[in-house]
Amino acid sequence: MTYIKLHGVSFGYAPERLVLKTIHLTLQRGIYAIAGPNGAGKTTLLKLIAGELLPSAGELVVAPTALCTSLDHGLPAEAHERLSSGEQKMRQLKSALQQSSEILLLDEPETHLDAAYRRWLTRHLVSRRQLVLMVSHDGALLNLATRILHVENQKVRVFDSGYAAYREQLAHEREVAESAANRAERLAKSERLQLQQNLQRQQKRSENAARRAPNAGIPRVALGLMKRNAERT
Repeated sequence: MTYIKLHGVSFGYAPERLVLKTIHLTLQRGIYAIAGPNGAGKTTLLKLIAGELLPSAGELVVAPTALCTSLDHGLPAEAHERLSSGEQKMRQLKSALQQSSEILLLDEPETHLDAAYRRWLTRHLVSRRQLVLMVSHDGALLNLATRILHVENQKVRVFDSGYAAYREQLAHEREVAESAANRAERLAKSERLQLQQNLQRQQKRSENAARRAPNAGIPRVALGLMKRNAERT
């Protein structure tokens, strides 16, 4: 079942500074990891889907019967003084996971959690039968994803693979792009060198022609006589 659709969605915190541009996405049940460089717009995309931000352009449609639970990386506004930050975060997570919602949005859910709590979260997420969208830096959580939404250069690209395969494919594509850029640079350098050599040859021919110009039309015998007279003097 399709839970979320984005039709040409754009968003910017200022009109002249778009973070996301003309995004088209269809999201169904499964675990999606939102990945990409820092500052590319991962959390912005999550907040758009959660309804915390409104698109600057385009349309974002959530299935009318789908309930959505969203959890950011912060702690509750009313923190419990007798609980550690990890315990408070666990209370948040347990509450979110107990909701009978079709859509679960998680922004860095591993924040404040120790290794044991992270393992608990990993075990509980793997059994979810809903649409899970998460931004995370935790390898175990990222490896749960069956699809990756890669956010970069204002675009969102879908990888229909797990996180490890996504990393390999991205590294391969960047290696190919870098190799192509290096070849293009070498070709451009060779063309610049060839152009410089052609200009130098042309300049040399022009200089030789200029030196010959005063003697143009004088017979060779006369030129030889003029040369000998010049040598005697």
